[in-house]
Amino acid sequence: LGHPPYVRRGVLTTDYKTFLAAVTESGFPDCDLSGRSALHCYFWPPATSFLKEGGYYGFLTSSAWLDTEYGFHLQEWLLKHFAVLALFESNCEPWFTGARVTTVATLMRRESDPAKRADNTVRFVQLRKPLKEVLESFDSDPLKAARMLRDFVECQNENLLDDRWRIRIVNQHDLWK
Repeated sequence: LGHPPYVRRGVLTTDYKTFLAAVTESGFPDCDLSGRSALHCYFWPPATSFLKEGGYYGFLTSSAWLDTEYGFHLQEWLLKHFAVLALFESNCEPWFTGARVTTVATLMRRESDPAKRADNTVRFVQLRKPLKEVLESFDSDPLKAARMLRDFVECQNENLLDDRWRIRIVNQHDLWK
């Protein structure tokens, strides 16, 4: 699991920006990040380098990379190296007090086989109730509830909409196109 700091790239020193870009470029030449990328984008490649094939990774970041120009570079890199399992967002509660950003939890698995990545199903989950209420709808034990939530979401093969959430199912190959 990872959770890089919420800092706008514009407030970083030039030396730190240069360092982050150099680390990313030297170790991950196929990760062509924009010079306008948010700070968290530079954390993804080094953090995921510790994963073995089939290893899972969860990252809590600003959701801005999902629909900004700089995020397209990160999306391309993720789709080339990982099976993206699910993205969780909540519009009904802030997950971090004091951070004035919408947060997304991205869950993925290292997958080197292009055919398996293309065949992967991505689940976009938008919570419509606070996470605590969603978890309690599964079980009173938070750890057991989290596992049940994970299993439920992973088993979804069709779009779903109810009072707890909206789950959209998209084939990873379709995201690539």
